[in-house]
Amino acid sequence: AVFYLKDVANSTKHEERDLRMVLSKNGVFQPERLIDPVVCDCCNINLLVDGNGALHVYYRDNNDDIRDIAKITSTDNGATFSKPQILHNDGWKINGCPHSGAISSTYGKGALIAWFSGAESESGFRLVTQEGKKLFVLSDASVKNPWIMAGAKQAVMIWEQSQTDSGNQLVFRKINGDKVSETVSVDGTLNALNSTGLMLDNQLLLAHEVKGDKKNSLKITTVTL
Repeated sequence: AVFYLKDVANSTKHEERDLRMVLSKNGVFQPERLIDPVVCDCCNINLLVDGNGALHVYYRDNNDDIRDIAKITSTDNGATFSKPQILHNDGWKINGCPHSGAISSTYGKGALIAWFSGAESESGFRLVTQEGKKLFVLSDASVKNPWIMAGAKQAVMIWEQSQTDSGNQLVFRKINGDKVSETVSVDGTLNALNSTGLMLDNQLLLAHEVKGDKKNSLKITTVTL
């Protein structure tokens, strides 16, 4: 399955787009289908297949300029989808596209989803469960590029955050059920950018850039939980 944003034909609005998809059948893509006629203009789309085999699509919706993250679900390999459901009612109203979508990871039979919201009441990156239960919000304005990793018993959300005058560093929190740890810094990751990784048993295997004077380098870091 491929999901994408497409310009609305004959629209009189600036950058009005809808959400569409195509499915493959016997190796051939079928005709595109309209999934949601009014969505946020540019925010990236995130797909996830959970532990039960259901396909979830997370995208930023646009309901009269309220730009919250919506979810649609298919349990029949994309033949049909549920109605769009706002994952968590942030109520962020902005007359423009934030250019920031959601990230997700399977966690047990469910999932964890994170995204940025500029809602006045609680601005920052939030992490919620598949059911929309909020686990925490990162309100520090220096937080960037979160990533979620999950194992059989716990999950980790890692991100970049400013450390006073020493620059950005990778930090993370552990999630075990509904319990969330304090923030932990990753040693040796000053000036780290754009991290990604895997959880292997009780270790994190991280890959990230390191900001340099003339060009960035790549580094692999392991963390014992």
